[in-house]
Amino acid sequence: MAFFAWLEQTGIATWVNSSDSVLAYPTVLLLHTIGLSMVVGINIVIDLRLLGFGRQIPVLPMQRFFPMMWAGLALNAVTGALLLSAKATQFVINPAFYVKMASILLAVGVFFAMKARVFGDPLLDRKPVAANAKLLAALSLTLWLLAITAGRWMAYIGEAAHFALLTLS
Repeated sequence: MAFFAWLEQTGIATWVNSSDSVLAYPTVLLLHTIGLSMVVGINIVIDLRLLGFGRQIPVLPMQRFFPMMWAGLALNAVTGALLLSAKATQFVINPAFYVKMASILLAVGVFFAMKARVFGDPLLDRKPVAANAKLLAALSLTLWLLAITAGRWMAYIGEAAHFALLTLS
């Protein structure tokens, strides 16, 4: 816990968390939301297409969005690290934080499986979507929605966990 307390006291963490500047916490959070929209939005479109929505839209050309998705994930990694540094001692005791991180890691793993197994098939757009592709899409959709939900829960569960620590101390 000492490391996370130290992290909160670094200059950048203090600026993000305590500055009155609109460029601090509000902008970092906005950029985190934009990155989230890029990553999850692209994944949702691909997942829904594999699940049967928009059958007239070819799947293979959607690979062109992968670099944008990775840019969104990189943006989220940077802004997420800044947000974590600002409230590290609160986040590390928050179970929703771990649900969010695990969901993201699993969703990225599912993406790699989907890229290899689904997008690796050059005949993908010439035949019905395979059951394993639909399963991966449903799993991806579920994991990204869980990550978003857990991210929102962090604000509420964190307050409860902090209160519990205060009352148990």
